[in-house]
Amino acid sequence: MFYVDPYLYATLALIGVIISSLSAAAFYKGWFQWDLYSYAHTSSSVVRPLFFFLFRLCVFLYAVAVLIVSFVQSLENSQEWANSTNHGEFFSYYTIWNYTMLMIFFMFGACISFTRIPWGKYSELHEEELTRTQYQLLGTIVWVLFEITLTMAILVDTVLWGILYPACVHQNGTSVCNGVLVTFESINCHAVNFIFIFIEFFLNDFIVVPAHCLFVLYWAVMYMAFAWIYHSQTNMYVRFPRLFNDVLL
Repeated sequence: MFYVDPYLYATLALIGVIISSLSAAAFYKGWFQWDLYSYAHTSSSVVRPLFFFLFRLCVFLYAVAVLIVSFVQSLENSQEWANSTNHGEFFSYYTIWNYTMLMIFFMFGACISFTRIPWGKYSELHEEELTRTQYQLLGTIVWVLFEITLTMAILVDTVLWGILYPACVHQNGTSVCNGVLVTFESINCHAVNFIFIFIEFFLNDFIVVPAHCLFVLYWAVMYMAFAWIYHSQTNMYVRFPRLFNDVLL
C-alpha cells in the first residue's frame, strides 16, 4: 500500500516553491542568458563535424553497454532479487542516475551533431531556418544536459576517490577496497565518465552560464525527493551499492 508521509511531502512542496521562485527570478532577470545560444555551439571548432558525431555516438553506445552489463551483474550478485519484491534497487543509486544522464546527453548530442555533418549542397540549405526552429530546442536541451553531466561527473568521482575510497582503505585495507570499489562498474561510473565528459568539454563550443547551476540543483533535488519517497515506501535508505555497504559501514 502506498504510504503518504505528510511531513515529507510538505517539505518537498516547500522546496518546490523555493526552487520555482528562484527559477522565476532568474528567468525574469535574464540570468539564464538564452540569447547566448547559437546553433554553432552545438558543433566543435576543434574537430570536424563527422568526427564529433562519431565520438558522441561511440560514447553513447559504450554507456548503454556499461549500464546493461552493470545491471546484469547486479542481478547476479544480489540475493535480494531472488528473495524479495524490491527489484528496482539498481536504479535507486545516484551514481546510476548520473551515468544514465551521461548516456542521455551523448544520445542527444550525437543526434544534433549528425545535423552538422556537411552533406553536399544540403548542408547550406535553410541553415538559418533550422537555427531558429527545429534544432534550437534540442540544442538548448543538450546545452543544459552538458552542464549537469559535467558537474555531476566531478561530484560523484570526487566523493568516491576522495572520501569513500580513503575511508575504506583506512578501515579495511587496500586489497578489500580494490575488490569492491575498483570494479568494472565503479571504474566506468567514477572515472571513465569523467574522461568522456572532459573530452567533450574540450571539443564542444558550449558556453558555461553560472545561473545554469539552478539546473544542477533541480537534478539534485529531484534525486533527493526520489530517495525520500523510495525510503518511505521500501523502508530502505539509498546510500551506495550493497557490496559498498559491507566494507564501509
